[in-house]
Amino acid sequence: MNHAIYKLAVDHESLRSHRAHISITVPIDMNVFEAPEGYGGAPLFIQYLSDFHAIDTLGVSLPVTVQGACVTVATPKSTGNSLTLTYTYNVPQSKAGEIDLSLPTLDALHGRFDNNLTFLAPKNRADLSAQLVISAPAEIRVVSSWGGNTIQNVETIKKLVGGMIVLGNYRISQRTVRDHSVVFAARGDYDEELLKQQFVKVLESQCDITGSFPSPRLLGVFQNSVVDCCKGTSLTNGFVVNIPSGTKLDPLNFEVIGTISHELFHQWNAMQVIPADEEGAYLLTEGFTNYFAVAALVRAELIPPERFARFLWRYRKLLENNPRYPGSDFSAMNSGFTSKDDDLSGLAYQKGPFVAVLLDRALREDTAGIESVTSWFRSLMKRYQGSSGYHVDDLRALTVELSGKVDGKALQEFDRAFLGGEALDLDELFSWLGIRCDDQGNCELTPLPLPRAEWRRKLFSAQP
Repeated sequence: MNHAIYKLAVDHESLRSHRAHISITVPIDMNVFEAPEGYGGAPLFIQYLSDFHAIDTLGVSLPVTVQGACVTVATPKSTGNSLTLTYTYNVPQSKAGEIDLSLPTLDALHGRFDNNLTFLAPKNRADLSAQLVISAPAEIRVVSSWGGNTIQNVETIKKLVGGMIVLGNYRISQRTVRDHSVVFAARGDYDEELLKQQFVKVLESQCDITGSFPSPRLLGVFQNSVVDCCKGTSLTNGFVVNIPSGTKLDPLNFEVIGTISHELFHQWNAMQVIPADEEGAYLLTEGFTNYFAVAALVRAELIPPERFARFLWRYRKLLENNPRYPGSDFSAMNSGFTSKDDDLSGLAYQKGPFVAVLLDRALREDTAGIESVTSWFRSLMKRYQGSSGYHVDDLRALTVELSGKVDGKALQEFDRAFLGGEALDLDELFSWLGIRCDDQGNCELTPLPLPRAEWRRKLFSAQP
């Protein structure tokens, strides 16, 4: 056997009782399975699994041991060439946010499975090809990251486990955006058509920033929740955003569309271009995503440039009120995600947009406006999309390469702002940008000399 088979099955009884039945068939030597110990702040999902069983190709039962986040199948006497591990998932919530927004939801009418928190993954074999099989009553509609078929072939286990499955009474619709198929699955009471219109503008804007969308298809889920608006997750060929029922979207709801734009940009910055280091690169994957997500809204003409200025004002307040700032460098921020230190991990989101802006200014100065943070990200995409990932030294080397200067302003800014932990001179930056805000965040853009005004215009909409 040279591939894996993942099966998710529900019937009417299991839907009513919030249970899903999972089976995973893999080559016999892949006998250790893992659950992610930390994912999106969700609790360890293995605690909700029960009824573990395993058999080999010949139907011989194999002992199963569960310890922490690891499941081991003993295979010393097996003569088969594959094994099948089965378990029941006792889904702990029926509406998003009842326990945690990242965990699956399941009730008699609806189901959504974030595969990261549904399927165990065989240890050290994420590169193996896989097949996904979904079984549900005939009247239950099924959609996944790979389309609407109940049997789907997926390039690797890593991509399958990073995907999403939706079933039941979601409102399903489809749009074609620049030759890419976008399937929407919606539940809840809000202006769904307006939301989809805004989303299409954001997707087109982000394609203009980065290049074409990295997949021929995308599954977008908008679902009602019991938590405050709005939180989301990006997945393989998909994303989910939780929106409380009755949320007003007109006039434009910045929190909703901003969250959608952020999660969508992760399709490039996290799902297609990834850090190779196990500890991650959150200032880039989260912080730069915050910059590009809001700049995409300006580019799409969903918000005016003054709203981008207010975004920077708000994040300046968050950054300067963070007790770990200044003093925490790139490595410290990364450690915050492992240690679940909210102040440290929050720095990546709060500081990242300003690092992106500062790097943009430095690259343009070094190259007389030829390079920018947008061209820097495009170069990162071109070089590392589909690869095993980049290291932080690769990011530094790319900065030198694009600036054309081994001791230029771009490298100095990268070392000081991206890698270092010292305070950023935000008074000088706001003055340079011509941003003036009152204490309530009412911001205006003051007139600037022509070259700087043109740079501000490009920066606020991620123009190269």
